[in-house]
Amino acid sequence: MKLYTVGVRELHIRYIDVQAESEDEARDLAQDAACANIGTADLQYIEDLNKSTWDVLEVENDTA
Repeated sequence: MKLYTVGVRELHIRYIDVQAESEDEARDLAQDAACANIGTADLQYIEDLNKSTWDVLEVENDTA
C-alpha cells in the first residue's frame, strides 16, 4: 500500500469590509486588501472543485 498526499482544490468566498465612494472603488480596495492579505475577512466554503484539478503526490516511505 502506498501513501499519497492529495491537494483538494476548493471554492471559497472571502468577504472583506472596505470604505469606498462607489461599488467599483470598493472592488478595487478589496482587491488590494486581498492581495496584501489584510482587512476584515470572513472566508466561506462553497464547494470542492472537480477531482481532475486536484494534486496527488506520492509520499516516500522512510520506514525501511
